[in-house]
Amino acid sequence: MPVIHLGVIEQPYPTPERAVPRQAPKKPRRRPLKRPIQQRLPLGHHQTTYTVALRLEEKYKVLGRLFDRHRGAIAKSMADEVAGQLVNIMAGGPQGPLNMAGAMSETTNFLKQGIALQELDGFPGIPTQASLLGINHRLKHPYARSNPPRPSFIDYSLYQGSIIAWFDP
Repeated sequence: MPVIHLGVIEQPYPTPERAVPRQAPKKPRRRPLKRPIQQRLPLGHHQTTYTVALRLEEKYKVLGRLFDRHRGAIAKSMADEVAGQLVNIMAGGPQGPLNMAGAMSETTNFLKQGIALQELDGFPGIPTQASLLGINHRLKHPYARSNPPRPSFIDYSLYQGSIIAWFDP
């Protein structure tokens, strides 16, 4: 049975730059840190797009909801792809395995544009609090109050850019 897969290309998120101390501290620190450094870092640090995608899918069902929203357009693009291959075969072209590269490329574009156009706003928890506050790690001051609101799920743009759909015949 043919299957459409929705997922991400796994990439690491950037790690925070460590500040180089100007001088060595004169006395060793006596108190331990309240929380380990890993817990103090914002979401995304020391993470990959795969782990972030798992969390987002578990909490917000991002790809599933976008797929459901564009189900008709995706089905039409797949039908057009199959029809084009049938016409090619009937015209005497070579018969090969079912190739849905064009339809999967369109599906990927539907998913990426759905995030950029904020099509999920209105579902529970969306828009996210971070997007409403304008938290944006592409800016010099990601947590500044003057940052404008941004679309949900586009902080570094790695998650959105790594989304991909593929077909298993």
